[in-house]
Amino acid sequence: MLIKNYNNFTNPQSLLLKLINSGIKEVLPKKLVEEQIKKIKINKFNNIYVIGFGKASSDMASGLEKIIGDKITKGIVIDTVKKKLKKITVIKGTHPLPSQTNVNATKKIIQLVSSLSWDDLVICLVSGGGSSLLCYPKISLKDYIKKNKQLLHSGLSIQAVNKQRKKYSNVKGGKLAKIIGTKPMIINLILSDVIGDPLDVIASGPTISKQKNIMNVVIGNNTKALKAVHQKAIELRLKSKIYPKPLTRNVAIESLRISRELRKLKKGQLIIFGGETTVVVKGRGKGGRNQELCLRLINKIKNKNIVFAAVATDGIDNTPVAGAIIDGNSYNTKFDINSYIKNNDSYSFFKKTKSHIITGKTGTNVCDIMVGFKY
Repeated sequence: MLIKNYNNFTNPQSLLLKLINSGIKEVLPKKLVEEQIKKIKINKFNNIYVIGFGKASSDMASGLEKIIGDKITKGIVIDTVKKKLKKITVIKGTHPLPSQTNVNATKKIIQLVSSLSWDDLVICLVSGGGSSLLCYPKISLKDYIKKNKQLLHSGLSIQAVNKQRKKYSNVKGGKLAKIIGTKPMIINLILSDVIGDPLDVIASGPTISKQKNIMNVVIGNNTKALKAVHQKAIELRLKSKIYPKPLTRNVAIESLRISRELRKLKKGQLIIFGGETTVVVKGRGKGGRNQELCLRLINKIKNKNIVFAAVATDGIDNTPVAGAIIDGNSYNTKFDINSYIKNNDSYSFFKKTKSHIITGKTGTNVCDIMVGFKY
């Protein structure tokens, strides 16, 4: 069980946590890389270099080493955690805002892959968070961090945010691919954290280019996680469906859409949502999109036999928790919910009500899983 505080809950809350756990387990990067690399013919290359960036890159690297470790020449990945591997160096960077550590690590990657030959192979491990971790700005780092902070608080979609990031970068938007050049083969193993899997948006697409020496493989995404939740629900003999449209707009809008769907549920029915909502940050509180989404839904499901949970699959909903879980009894007159919403302080609210979902860093990152159930 990936959910560390699972035993703190009872049915029907624990039922939803069991389903969410199945979804996250299905997209753990080590397993996905191990499965994919077995399908790729690598024996024809003299040297294999591994690079990577994102919140799943160290686990992806670990899976790669397990299968082809003896064939790897050298590797460098940038993650938010430190991990000791045999052939691949894992550098711990900062996220969501970049730092000089990230810049230095990016330069090391460039140095590793900038003078390779025709018989070399570059395996690039790409995952969400790579836009911050792989960082080599055209402007001063101070100005670049300021621009990133403004973008992250703007409520813009990840597509819009990464479009702006590319303008000020020496590596994003296919520029790292140009640095590597057309001689070595480049295989991008991609764990998608963007709905629809637009390759140029995931981690800002540093190795996505029209170069003929590039192969792109999406090894995991939000859809894969949602299908696993659905399959587990069927195994548990629940009436389950996946909502067909991803949730990508502001939490204020998406909470209305979710509440409409929850009200349609009949006893014993389950609905699964996927996507990644946005939040316009105006207050000074702590929170994340999943926690704020749950907070906004409390008034809408009060006194109803409905339970709802929302989590970030990376386990970090802009805080040390993955998300939150609520039900028809979560409404409490002791707390002014609107004041918590106004201050973007959902984390404090759910800490007081002991309704956080805690996984720790899962090592994966495929957007969010949201589940509603009428009991």
